[in-house]
Amino acid sequence: DRERASKLYHVLAYFTSKASSYLWWYCLIVPAIYVAIVYPLIGFQASISKFMTFYLCTAASTAAASAVSLICLSITSTFASGISLAAIFITVLQMYAGFLQRRDAIPSGLRWLTDVSPFAHAFAAMISSEFTGLETTVDATGFDALTIDGGIWPKQFSVDPTKLEHNVQMLALVACFAWILALIPLWLQWYRVKKGLRAIIYRKDPGCSTSLEAPSWVSARTKGSAALVWKDLHAMLPNSSTLYDGMNGIVQALRPLAVLGPSGCGKTTLLSCLAGEVTRTKCDVTVYLNRHRIARSKLRRTVGYVRQDDALHPELTVSEAISFAVALRMPHSSRKVCQERVRWTIGRLGLEGVANSKVGGHKFRGISGGERRRTAVGVTWSWSGE
Repeated sequence: DRERASKLYHVLAYFTSKASSYLWWYCLIVPAIYVAIVYPLIGFQASISKFMTFYLCTAASTAAASAVSLICLSITSTFASGISLAAIFITVLQMYAGFLQRRDAIPSGLRWLTDVSPFAHAFAAMISSEFTGLETTVDATGFDALTIDGGIWPKQFSVDPTKLEHNVQMLALVACFAWILALIPLWLQWYRVKKGLRAIIYRKDPGCSTSLEAPSWVSARTKGSAALVWKDLHAMLPNSSTLYDGMNGIVQALRPLAVLGPSGCGKTTLLSCLAGEVTRTKCDVTVYLNRHRIARSKLRRTVGYVRQDDALHPELTVSEAISFAVALRMPHSSRKVCQERVRWTIGRLGLEGVANSKVGGHKFRGISGGERRRTAVGVTWSWSGE
């Protein structure tokens, strides 16, 4: 979660990997097991083509319902509200799918729900497949035997049995479109907006602005040197208590700055606000870097932040941990440039002797505590430069 909040993973790559890992099991394997058990128990026709049609309709309906749930979760602020909205929306799509009432009995103003409902196309395809070719013979005493063609039954639901392939294609199209539509709120990060209608109030974070100069007191104190300056820092905790109210500060280049205070006074929260980290604390601050105003969304890619807890993989060596960070943060750099950056970082931090040693963790001992801390600094320092 912390790596995703720091934008180490692209939204499209993350969405594709999560969708592919979900779809193959919950929308392919699980429906296959369900259909293999239910199909013969219901007593449908023993035909491979009809069995595959039933399976494809079940799998596509499951995929479409999953996409609808993902859309509802992406446009709401909490999991409970998203699941509730998804349940309501899926219920409405099922109500107007055509099997609870005939399509021509649905009000004209709501018939578009039948066209977009994946359950409507799945139902039409299933009954068209199962009843086509089925003949029922009615033989009553004293009367001639009567043979009824199965194609008459889909027509009772206003379904044309000759449009089987069309309904299957429409079902697949609706399912694919639903998943594409689910990517939009994730791409626009509507889930980060906490109030109001997300689709209306969403605004893209502005980038770095080079036209806005820092206030006069900033320029006078920095005297032309590089500095990180923050002004009017306001922070509110999740319990609505105010932590900072109009706080100003400056960090000059090549000069250490220590933040001192008792436990729980807000030291880590201050650093998280200045580094642009995504936390539960509501933060509002104006930040200047090198006398130019910079948006908080850009701070995560500009300011290096070494946290209290080292997030290092115990199985990686010191060199591999730093190389992994460089590869993530400098994806467009050549292999030679990345290797030089790794060697430079290891040399500056004095980690040459343990470059090929594993970091270690609770299960097995690796490098020492000081070397581990320097490695954590190197993971951030390697891409942020000097």
